[in-house]
Amino acid sequence: MVPATELCDLLGRVTALTFEARGSTWTGTGCGSVAVASPAAGVLTFTESGTWLSDRGREFRFSNVFRWSVVGPELVRLEHLRLGPSNPVNLFELAPAAEGWRSVHPHL
Repeated sequence: MVPATELCDLLGRVTALTFEARGSTWTGTGCGSVAVASPAAGVLTFTESGTWLSDRGREFRFSNVFRWSVVGPELVRLEHLRLGPSNPVNLFELAPAAEGWRSVHPHL
């Protein structure tokens, strides 16, 4: 099992993103770039920007800022910083499992 600090080391190498959403009003695909910063030990921020293409052919620009934090030797937290770094929106926490890292609680 990869320790939490090693998982963050791997996350620190991210430079791009792609995603696909199906079955919602936001059905479509997106891609973009990721700028990674480390404002403190055990903390990474992802500043994402890119383009979203809806299944109806409409294109939108997007940007997001996320914070990954090592919260313990076996726990990593992801927060969305849409309200700023002092008011994070908790998304989920990951803990090691037999098949890799899994969410401690489902993200609604």
